[in-house]
Amino acid sequence: MGDDLDQLLDEVERKFCGKVSVSAESSEGAGEGQKHQEERRKEAVTSDCDDLDAFIDKLLEEDSGAFTPAKTESSSKGAAAVNKHSGHSGGRKCCPVFIGGSLVQSGIGTTTSKRSCDQLRCTSCDFSVLAFDDCEWDQSCDYLFFRNNVPERSKLRSKLRPRAGFRSYCCQCSWTSVNELKELKISLSLPWVCAGKHQD
Repeated sequence: MGDDLDQLLDEVERKFCGKVSVSAESSEGAGEGQKHQEERRKEAVTSDCDDLDAFIDKLLEEDSGAFTPAKTESSSKGAAAVNKHSGHSGGRKCCPVFIGGSLVQSGIGTTTSKRSCDQLRCTSCDFSVLAFDDCEWDQSCDYLFFRNNVPERSKLRSKLRPRAGFRSYCCQCSWTSVNELKELKISLSLPWVCAGKHQD
């Protein structure tokens, strides 16, 4: 049984580790030769396990760093108001991506079903895009205002002016107010894309 185990371990090392151990049959005896052989086998397995653990840790670090979660909004009520109209499902994305005024239905936008995307994300600052219905941004808005206040909805409202039919959008680096359906790629030069994060 011991010889069978040695042969099996040798085969595993040859196949997966690229390290060929001397088989028990070719060792000079069961004394020092076998002890030395077992020590080498343990060292090889330990080394391979360490290498494998390091490789897995590296993969996990890269995977977790590939996507930075969006910062949570301070007002869950505001988030719920945006999501209640959502037509996103199954992780699908809008194609093409539209934004629109408060009268435009929100959800997944397609060429046949033109809806305002409610899952926008900025490719520049990596923040989710916030939307406010029936208001527009004041002309005094500037980059620093959004940089310092997104995603705090209560602070952002200080620069919103009531205007029926409009919807105002912003991230940390860009903002706009619209009252009609517009395709992002064609009508507006904004670094926003559909994140399509809703699942069934």
